[in-house]
Amino acid sequence: MSRFSSIRSKVWLCVLTALGGFFVSVLVGFYANLGQYNRLSQLQENYWPLVSNGDRMLAVIHQQNGKYEDAFLLGEQDLAQQAITLQVKFLDYMDDLILWVQRIDNSPVTVKSLLELKQDYVRAMRLAIELRPTISLAELTIDQQQEIQRFGPMQADLEARVKTITVALNAAMSQVIEENKQSALYNLFFLTALFLVGLLAAVLTVNRVAGTLLVSPLSRVLDNVRRLETGQELEPPKVSAATDEIGQHLFTAEQPPYA
Repeated sequence: MSRFSSIRSKVWLCVLTALGGFFVSVLVGFYANLGQYNRLSQLQENYWPLVSNGDRMLAVIHQQNGKYEDAFLLGEQDLAQQAITLQVKFLDYMDDLILWVQRIDNSPVTVKSLLELKQDYVRAMRLAIELRPTISLAELTIDQQQEIQRFGPMQADLEARVKTITVALNAAMSQVIEENKQSALYNLFFLTALFLVGLLAAVLTVNRVAGTLLVSPLSRVLDNVRRLETGQELEPPKVSAATDEIGQHLFTAEQPPYA
């Protein structure tokens, strides 16, 4: 205990003990928050582009199918042309989605399914271009009627497949968000428990250190003062008078005054 012989050093030992427990809690909290930040960054960088592209694809093909229905119903080729021009936007979103799916592990949508969807979509768009001149015709041949009847279910099937992909992507992102929420909740409980344990350990440590290095020696000083008042023999110090400041005072108090 020679390093903590003075009263000031003993007080600083108690303070540093409490600060050490606080520092450990802050360090663990920083590590937990850093992990949470990395998980949220991954969600933003990976899953959000997947979901946004899937939603855009669904919105485009839904709008496209609506224009095709109006075009065949009203017999207007302009509406059919507007629907055909939307294929560029749809294919751009799909190409972006394929690139994002390739970048992440355990994607809820496979590249193979997206490529098959793209192939079927291009085939449907070729058929739409072939059918556009027949929209305004008053009379259609049997082959043309069959092609139109085949085109309707094809577009409905494509939209249903795109919707399935969108639902899968949203479900995957919701699952990741739920996992992050659970992780954040566990981190909160862990940090709270760690703080309480650290606080308890700091209190017990400070209490023990203060009791051993400060309270007990000062109590002996007080006992000797009372003994001195009543004329009793002073109790010898139990600490080293050469290395402990309180012990030095006790040792000095026991020495007889100079004549």
